[in-house]
Amino acid sequence: MAVAAEGFRRLAASQEAAERSAGEALSAHARIRALGRSYIRFARAHPELYELMFFREIEDREAHPELVAAADASYARIERAILEFLEPQGEAGVSPKIAINGAWAVVHGLSNLLNEGRITPGERGNPGEDELIDTILELFCAGLDRGVAG
Repeated sequence: MAVAAEGFRRLAASQEAAERSAGEALSAHARIRALGRSYIRFARAHPELYELMFFREIEDREAHPELVAAADASYARIERAILEFLEPQGEAGVSPKIAINGAWAVVHGLSNLLNEGRITPGERGNPGEDELIDTILELFCAGLDRGVAG
């Protein structure tokens, strides 16, 4: 459990660094994309650690408060970025929980598909990895815009 918790702490640190390097004037869209890129790049750079962090066989995560706290800190960054984006719209548009789950599904799913070789950047009509990641994150943000516009 300690190794998985350390992985989540390292992921949160990489997300924090991505936000910091993007600057204070970061728009909500840019923050979502920066966090998404950071999440995927972390998974790609540390595939074994990433897999361990989400290991299904950890039956009772709540019994490991260090792991839960570290995972929650990483998740909270994505949550804050989505809520920041949705805040000006108030009650209109997409549910915050759906949008947060959608953001996580996109970055987690793409990370897994890339790590498992199910999507191969630069092959079979796919652009290179950076362009692929950026385009998919942009599509998510465009969809989020449409959900808010209703």
